[in-house]
Amino acid sequence: MLLREKCKIHIYFLQEILSLTENNKFRSSQQLKSGTIIDIEMKKIFSLILLFLLCNCKEQQESCFTNFTFGKSNIHTSYLLKINSSDTVYYLDRYPYGKKGLYYFVLDKDKRKYLTKLICELNFPKDSVMINEGINDGTTIAFSLDNKKRVLLHAKEGPKAFWNFAEWIEGMKNYHGLKQVERNIEFDNFESMFSIPPIIK
Repeated sequence: MLLREKCKIHIYFLQEILSLTENNKFRSSQQLKSGTIIDIEMKKIFSLILLFLLCNCKEQQESCFTNFTFGKSNIHTSYLLKINSSDTVYYLDRYPYGKKGLYYFVLDKDKRKYLTKLICELNFPKDSVMINEGINDGTTIAFSLDNKKRVLLHAKEGPKAFWNFAEWIEGMKNYHGLKQVERNIEFDNFESMFSIPPIIK
C-alpha cells in the first residue's frame, strides 16, 4: 500500500474517533465536572495525535522518488550509488582495481533532507545522452529516477545542476567513509549507457 494511502486511512480513522468523541459527550445537563474534564483531555490527546500524523505524512511525502541511482565513471573510478527512502546510501564499486563487494554510508537527517531536495530539483533534459565528442576520456555521470527518468552526461556536457550534484554526493561519500555490508541491493542498470573501464595491462 502506498504511503499516501496509508496516511489517508490513519487520518480518516482519527477523524472518525474525534467525531464519535464529539457526538458522545455527556449530554445530560447534570454531567459530572470530572467527566467533562476527562472529555476535554481526550479531545486534546486525539487532536495532538492527528496533528502529529498530518505533519509526519507531509514530511514523508516530500520525496519525489522511491529509488534513485547515480553512476560515475572515468579512468580512475567507476561506481554506482543507490538512494531510497532511508538514510542509507549504498555504494557498488565497478572499477577493476577498486573495492570488492557492497558498501554503504549513512546521512544524518539534515543531509538526507538536503539530498532529497537536490534530487527533486533536478530537471531531466529531453536528450538522455549528452557526450562531448571532442574528448575521448573524461568523467561520465549517469542518473536514474525510479528507472523512468534517465540521463547520461560526459565531460561537463549537460545541465550544471547534475554536475553540482555529482560533486556534492562525492564529497559526502568521502567524508562519511564506506562500510562493507552483506546485502542484496538492486541497482538500476546503466550498462547500455556507459561501460566499465577496461583493465590496463
